[in-house]
Amino acid sequence: MRAGIGLLAAVVVALLTFIPTHAGATPHDPWYEDVSSRFWAYREIRVMWEEECADGWVFTRWRWTPWGDWEETVARFYPNDHISRAQYALLMAKTFRLQPIDRLYPTFSDVPRGFCLYGDKPAYGHIEALAARGWILGVGNGQFMPHHFIERQHAVAILLRALGLGPFARAMAAEGSRYLDRFPDGYQVDPSVAPEMALAIRLGIVIGYDDGRLHPRDHLWRCQAVALMVRSALIDVTAEPPRLSPDGDGVEDTAGFTFRTLKNRSTRKWSLSVGNLEGQWYRSFYPEGCPGEPPPSLSWDGRDDGGWALPDGTYFYRAWITDSRGETWRSALKPITLERRRLWGHLEPTQAAPGDGLTIRASTTGGAQRVTAQADGTVLELTPSSPPGPVGSNDWYATFRAPAAGEEGPRPVRLLALFTGTTRALDLTYYLRDPISLTGTLDPNPARAGTRVRVLAFTSPNVSSVRAQLPWGEQLTLLPRESGGWAGSFRTLPSTPDGTYPVLLEARAGPRSRHHPLQLIIQGSSLEDLVFTLSD
Repeated sequence: MRAGIGLLAAVVVALLTFIPTHAGATPHDPWYEDVSSRFWAYREIRVMWEEECADGWVFTRWRWTPWGDWEETVARFYPNDHISRAQYALLMAKTFRLQPIDRLYPTFSDVPRGFCLYGDKPAYGHIEALAARGWILGVGNGQFMPHHFIERQHAVAILLRALGLGPFARAMAAEGSRYLDRFPDGYQVDPSVAPEMALAIRLGIVIGYDDGRLHPRDHLWRCQAVALMVRSALIDVTAEPPRLSPDGDGVEDTAGFTFRTLKNRSTRKWSLSVGNLEGQWYRSFYPEGCPGEPPPSLSWDGRDDGGWALPDGTYFYRAWITDSRGETWRSALKPITLERRRLWGHLEPTQAAPGDGLTIRASTTGGAQRVTAQADGTVLELTPSSPPGPVGSNDWYATFRAPAAGEEGPRPVRLLALFTGTTRALDLTYYLRDPISLTGTLDPNPARAGTRVRVLAFTSPNVSSVRAQLPWGEQLTLLPRESGGWAGSFRTLPSTPDGTYPVLLEARAGPRSRHHPLQLIIQGSSLEDLVFTLSD
């Protein structure tokens, strides 16, 4: 009888040992009994657990023994299960130390206030915090689909947005295909997140599977999600501004690096470097490591370790820290662009007569919003070759005419480029040649005495009148022609002897005048052509 009772008790104890019931949330999960030290992601899960970023399911187990009841609290992580969209968002929010936001009206209709995960762990405020920053966008129709498993490609896109790499991913969208084409299944990437996936490949955040594929539409495992956070976001550094213009004008001459480091595993030493994707570092702050925690902000002025200014271009920075246990952690590579605000240009042609057309051509770097020119008292708006943006280079042009009146000599043209918060100026010069130009001709020449001679004159547009001083003391006023120039005519005296006679052209533009001498040649008389017939 006693043996039967003992056997029954043993069976009941065995059954009760493996019947879990939820015990409620705790500030910090107990260590997960289903993650052994031999598991490939043990280190990553352990660190995220110590940093209070990991979440699992917490249970209370009861055991009934002959000596009385006994209970214990246990936790499981289920590392090889797929992670849901809401679980991934909660992991992101805790990794990036976001404070929950309790919005009165939910962003997503399927994530109501009071929404919880892992039983009764609050998640609504964390998901709202991600939505407020634009890191999660939902799936349309105001829904988030919190319990759907997240695809690998969408998880990477959310991570890159959180790292502040979204704008850079969009900027390199045109060249993104060459990174996706490295993988036979790269074409399967959703076009809406293709720029983020391409950048993740470029920065080494995504390296593909052992079979050489991306598997972008595969669902992400919980252990993979944690590993992704540890390798890319556990330590984070951000440069502000992300585009540096070290040109001495006091606007964005330096960038400040800010750090987000470990919370519970204190930092023993740290370093930060700026270089390229090939691992060449041009500027290293404490390459051997600076003891203690990083400063609140670290300033960089675009120079290398030797104090030389680096050329314009895109560079990449990364920080590393060593924690109190001697383990080293690295941040994701992030871009920082050196693009000095510059303006240069020229005039075509460099010499002009009054009324001639001139073209201004200018180029800018650093995101000029507008370029104007001051020429001969007029402000011109230059036309950009592409829509102006906050960054990048552009070409600009405008046309104008040289003044119709003015003194001969150099004429200034001042270019002004307007950037966000600052300006750049450039002075150009063209030479105004012969403010009053005058040439002319006589037709016919030579001419016979007693015939009509035509006077033609050609002037600059500023000329208002042209006269010709004839050899006999008379003045001839020339009239403008519709085809251009000026014209008039006179008749030579029949008795004019053969010879050369001066004709002086005079052009007037306001109070100024210009003269041009011509020589009329008289050869023969028109009387020689007369035939007299005598008759009775």
